[in-house]
Amino acid sequence: MKTIQRFLSSRQLKNASWLIGCRIAQMLIQLVVSVLLARFLGPADFGVLQYAASLTAFFGAVSGLGLSAVLVKEYIEHPAAPGMVAGTATGLRFLAGLLSAAGCVGLSIFVDAGDPQAVWVVALTSVSLVLHTFDNLNYWFQAGLRSKITAIAALSGHALMAVYRCILLLLHAELRWFALALSVDYLLEAAILLFCFFRETKSRLVFSGRYAVSLLKKSVPFLLPALMVSLYGQIDRVMLKQMVGEAETGFYATAVTLCGAWTFVLTAILHSCAPEIIEASHGARSAFERKNRQLYALIFYLSMTVSILITVLARPLILLLYGAAYAPAVRPLQVLTWYTAFSFLGGARDTWIVCRNQQKHLVWLSGGAAAANVLLNFWWIPQFGAVGAAAASLVTQILTVTLIPALIPSMRPNVKLMWEAVRLQGVFSKRKNGG
Repeated sequence: MKTIQRFLSSRQLKNASWLIGCRIAQMLIQLVVSVLLARFLGPADFGVLQYAASLTAFFGAVSGLGLSAVLVKEYIEHPAAPGMVAGTATGLRFLAGLLSAAGCVGLSIFVDAGDPQAVWVVALTSVSLVLHTFDNLNYWFQAGLRSKITAIAALSGHALMAVYRCILLLLHAELRWFALALSVDYLLEAAILLFCFFRETKSRLVFSGRYAVSLLKKSVPFLLPALMVSLYGQIDRVMLKQMVGEAETGFYATAVTLCGAWTFVLTAILHSCAPEIIEASHGARSAFERKNRQLYALIFYLSMTVSILITVLARPLILLLYGAAYAPAVRPLQVLTWYTAFSFLGGARDTWIVCRNQQKHLVWLSGGAAAANVLLNFWWIPQFGAVGAAAASLVTQILTVTLIPALIPSMRPNVKLMWEAVRLQGVFSKRKNGG
């Protein structure tokens, strides 16, 4: 804890503490429900549910319109007009959500023509794309380091979802009913965010056509990269289902669930540090670079420590929580856990990219990563199944954070900052030492 305090200010630490505290509760709820659900459904049906979630998540990147990368900055730069920013973003997200849901179902009808159950599960899961419209309000609270509200909203949604799923388990419900759980989660979270936003801002949502054009001009450069990121983040489960089968998808999804069970800590740190890094970008370059190094170092070493523990404890964790039927998930988990450090370093880099107006390179970074991931999955999934998908994800993230940006001259300073952070150079002191 003392080490983390050296990197984060008191406001950042308080903000992160709320996110972390509520996410711990969410993690416990989600883990318990996920274990019960996986045991009840079995690897095959659990794999279908995860396949539908991955397909929906890919179209979620479409419905997001790249807004998540710019909204914190927009709220900071328009403190007197939160209703206009939120209302415009909400209108854009709602329309995009409807179109994305239709596209998601259409794609499933095409690729899953012989599997009506999969089509139904995808259709019911895609409802969440429309309800996710109000997620943009999260960024107003993040901009003001008031993530207590968003944390409570997310926790409430997860709690209701858990109750819903537990009732379904007791009733031995069909798989289709479980597909609606994500929509139940987003529905309550949206209601809480709206109530708190209106109470805090005393403003109403206003859609501005002129501002919508301006907002899209800023966010669209992030859309294609977001699609590419989503592609290589979700394509593994889609390809596993189509190339190997539902059971292997279930094993891989189990590994992903356990691997990501603790990453809410990293997400909370990223959300809490972004506003101050953005503010620091307007000041001395040395201070801006130091804050970035501190964030990168914290993410890297925290991730590596947890990955060592997960690698050692993977087998007993899987057997204890999921049972012998999920034993094939052990090896994918041991490989996939090392993906976390590089994945979140990439997420932390997005703030640097926004501050330095390097958005144009996101297409090359994410496009190269997506292409590499698809090719590696085509190569390794038929041979190694879920382990191959895990290895493809790990190699892809390493390429995305190190090799690909190093080939772009204006991105090399960021690669240098990451390398200095790994060496703890210029992290603890206020001045950059030796370079």
